[in-house]
Amino acid sequence: MENIELPKLSNQEQACLLRFFSNGKNKTEAYRFAYNCQNSTNKTVWENASKFFKRTKVIPWIQYYEANQQKVLDEEIRYSIKDAFDELNDLQKKSISSSKTYNIAMKAIENKCRLKGLFLDKVQVSGGNLADVIDQIQ
Repeated sequence: MENIELPKLSNQEQACLLRFFSNGKNKTEAYRFAYNCQNSTNKTVWENASKFFKRTKVIPWIQYYEANQQKVLDEEIRYSIKDAFDELNDLQKKSISSSKTYNIAMKAIENKCRLKGLFLDKVQVSGGNLADVIDQIQ
C-alpha cells in the first residue's frame, strides 16, 4: 500500500468510520454508533450521517479504504491453493493410517477455499425456460 498523508480524525470520527467499514457501509448506523443520537429523529440522524460522509477530511479515508481493501484482505488471508493441497494431503495420510473419517476437516478446507475464491461452483445451464435452469441449480 502506498504511504499517503490522511487527514487527522477525532475519536468519534474514527469510531464512525470503523463502524461504517465493518457494518456493510451503513452510514446511518455507523453515525448512531459514534454520536449521541438519542434525542434525534431518524430524519435528523440520516441528514447528519449524510453530511458526515461528505466531509472533506472523511472522503479521503473512504477512498483510501476502498482502494486498498482487497490488498489488505489478501495480506491478512494468505491462503493459497498450495495451502489447500498441503492440508488435503495431510488429511489423506491421516485417513489412510486411521479408521477415522475426516469429513468435518475436509468441509473446513473446502469452505476456506471457497472464501478465498479458490473453489468455484460451476453450473452448466441448458434448457429453454427458467424452471429448467432452477431445477439444474438445485
